[in-house]
Amino acid sequence: MQKDSIDSKKNTEIIEVEVEIFDYFNGLQDLQEKKIKCVGDAFERFSEDALRILRALRFAATLPNNFAIESSTKMAIFELKNLLKHISKERINAEISRLILGKNVTQILSEFKEIFLQEMPILSSLSDSEFKRNITALNYAPNDLEVRLSVLFFGLENVSKTLKSLKFSRKNIANITAILGVEKVIESSLKSSLDSIILDKKSLKKLLLKYEKYPHANIVLKWIEMRVALDSVALKSSLDSKKSSNFKPKKHNLDSKKMLDLYSEITSKNECFYISHLAINGSDILGLFRALNVEFNGSKIGQILNILIVEIIEEKLQNNKEILLKRAREIIESNLMQ
Repeated sequence: MQKDSIDSKKNTEIIEVEVEIFDYFNGLQDLQEKKIKCVGDAFERFSEDALRILRALRFAATLPNNFAIESSTKMAIFELKNLLKHISKERINAEISRLILGKNVTQILSEFKEIFLQEMPILSSLSDSEFKRNITALNYAPNDLEVRLSVLFFGLENVSKTLKSLKFSRKNIANITAILGVEKVIESSLKSSLDSIILDKKSLKKLLLKYEKYPHANIVLKWIEMRVALDSVALKSSLDSKKSSNFKPKKHNLDSKKMLDLYSEITSKNECFYISHLAINGSDILGLFRALNVEFNGSKIGQILNILIVEIIEEKLQNNKEILLKRAREIIESNLMQ
């Protein structure tokens, strides 16, 4: 600061600060060498608080530039892993939730597999190839906790029980269960039909409609993102080996990347696929029942709305209030209601 730049009308102090770093544990050297290392004796630090084991793994998964866990620290992690049973599930959840979003998560899950099998025993139900497929797919998954957990637990049953034991929120559990459930819906549909179920916009809209009760969770989008990640592993494996990989999509025309493009097109154009998107609502249908002096209940109103949205998806109707009211009247008058 220049002396003549000081405003004489204000009290101004010029302070010269000297900073000196005292590095008692060679931390700067460890940073330069990209080492993750306990301060002092690793066995003592982990014995003091075993959560530090998961925290070290989380650092390795999330720090940039491929930081690695130092050898003595790594040894202590494996030898003291059983101490984690004394740590609350809430604290473990906090570390796993951050770790799973890490850039290097695949490498850490692979290198410290036995730690994660201990904390999430359900993963032991996966074969070695399935485990490798799932953790490799995390490299292709978006930075979304629910999508990544769905990828990690893909192919497993009773996932909700594991999520509950790890103290994930009810919302997380419901959404992840639903994401994994879409796969079962698709497989069930394919068993009853030789046709492609999701290669056109209409089919995708019908799938979106099925999950309307999760309007803000984007269940179908997250399922597509999960499939893109898994299918990317299958494609890479196939190209690398020039033969079929251990995992590949079932023998149908399920093109997850095309579905992702279709989803983007549908949502960007604000196309109609939810009952809530209709130009009319339950009150309008209720008014028709009363005007026609016909008995009604909530179930009948819901059935009519469902017929209307399906016919819009199938491009038999336009989402126009007058058109929809006319069609709803026709349905009531023709006794199509069950």
